[in-house]
Amino acid sequence: MHPAALVLALAQVCVSEANFRRTPDCAAIVQRHRGVVERTGRPWLDVVREYSPRATDYCGARPDLPSCRVTRQLDRMTWIRGLRLDAREPHGWGTVTIPWARRREAWIARIAEVRSLLEVPRYPCAETPLHWCAKRGRIYARAKRHMREVSCGVTVDAFFAPRD
Repeated sequence: MHPAALVLALAQVCVSEANFRRTPDCAAIVQRHRGVVERTGRPWLDVVREYSPRATDYCGARPDLPSCRVTRQLDRMTWIRGLRLDAREPHGWGTVTIPWARRREAWIARIAEVRSLLEVPRYPCAETPLHWCAKRGRIYARAKRHMREVSCGVTVDAFFAPRD
């Protein structure tokens, strides 16, 4: 059994990256974090929160992290940070035009997916990624210059491993 805080943080990250879509993104994200945990011995929750501090409401504790200095998308992240394991409407959902009742079951399914991925690992990526990002923009262009894109199936985000 994994701590509730870890399940919540991973589920928040999965929603922040792929929303409620059924794609391999969440499994790829868990694969990435599992790889870091196994390689470094660092605690799961630290790895998840430090990689995605805005989605997990970790910027208050670590404002020095590079992602925390980016404020443009913080409003979009409000409802994601407000997601709860009890599936009640998250704080900040009022900024979203879809009623929470239409997304509640998808959130419950995301929580179940994360629990399952933690208990029985799935590895959708051809190799364990070290980084992911949107498939467009400056961060994507920089990642393509410095890393190798790895196949993780049909995903919302692009996943990368270090160059050999």
